[in-house]
Amino acid sequence: ISSSEEIFNESKQAYEECLQRSGYTNVELKYRPTSEGEPRSRRKRTRNILWYNPPWSESVATNIGKQFFRLIDRNFPSDHRYRKFINRNCIKLSYSCMENMRSIITKHNVSLLKKHNAPAPTNERSCNCRTGTECPLEGKCLTKSIVYEATLKTSEDTFTYVGLTGDTFKARYSTHKSSFTHEKYRTATALSQKIWELKESSTDYTLTWSILKKAHAYKGGGKGKCDLCLTESKCRHQRKFTLIRTK
Repeated sequence: ISSSEEIFNESKQAYEECLQRSGYTNVELKYRPTSEGEPRSRRKRTRNILWYNPPWSESVATNIGKQFFRLIDRNFPSDHRYRKFINRNCIKLSYSCMENMRSIITKHNVSLLKKHNAPAPTNERSCNCRTGTECPLEGKCLTKSIVYEATLKTSEDTFTYVGLTGDTFKARYSTHKSSFTHEKYRTATALSQKIWELKESSTDYTLTWSILKKAHAYKGGGKGKCDLCLTESKCRHQRKFTLIRTK
């Protein structure tokens, strides 16, 4: 960095000789002045955020968030040695609205009792494919209310797609096949977009399906939450399905 072109020309010879000894040919350094109005580039760093998630309860009248930040201001003043780590800018608050401990334990107990008092197996069909080899889910295509995973493999990469359905998997699979076949539906899901990209590039691929977990879909008049969406960890009403690339 030189303040003028004359100073730059006086010192550039040593740098050019060093570059030539390193194997570079036809090296010529040129002076580029910085304009007065040109802003200097600043380093951008992502702020480390610490989240506090107290459980939400309608019976609590105290403003928990306000009291929490008051405690931070009082116990970590500007001259405190941990002030740069614990302050209002790097600590965020968001209420947790998930199930409480009682609800989790009750659901776990009900699940164990269902297994213990399971009724006698019925003759309900789990697959209606013409042959077992054609079933995309290994004979379980009529399973309802599931979170499923599609694994898309090429010779170089592997992609996974996670979705859910409150209906049978066979009905959801038919919709997927339609988006793979008809170009007007190519943007229906992230999976269909990726398959159309592979088709256009003439890339061979294999697609397999599996069940990740079973859950109950939301029913009107229920407890106000959808176990199916919570099991998938990202409700489809808030975020569309995503395609994740794995190494």
